[in-house]
Amino acid sequence: MKINVNVKLKQKEASIILEPDGSFTVRLRSLPIENKANIEIIVLLAKYFKVPKANVVLVRGGKSRMKTFDIIN
Repeated sequence: MKINVNVKLKQKEASIILEPDGSFTVRLRSLPIENKANIEIIVLLAKYFKVPKANVVLVRGGKSRMKTFDIIN
């Protein structure tokens, strides 16, 4: 399943919010330095969908705030 993610950085706590249009907003504590933000998103999405981290794949938007992930069940 492919999902669209809008990323908000430097938040007080990390969370995932499902938007009415079906996309997700992910709030992160980390900064986008040395890929730390993408790794944090993968960990959060894996917990949210209850899949291993290896099943969450970044498809598009490695350096953008709008990202597309593929969740493999």
